[in-house]
Amino acid sequence: MKLTEIVAYIRIKYAVEIPACRAFKARQIARQLVEGDSSKQYSLLWSYSAELKRASSGNT
Repeated sequence: MKLTEIVAYIRIKYAVEIPACRAFKARQIARQLVEGDSSKQYSLLWSYSAELKRASSGNT
């Protein structure tokens, strides 16, 4: 969603004006909640790989 769309939605839905910087920050927070922290997910990949190797050491 574009910043102008977010600002317009808030104006229509709640009848308040918000600056574009506030809409930008809200969009960043929403994305992080939905997508998660990529660096945290990437760090979990190594432990997942180690666990797979440990659990299936006799299967490969």
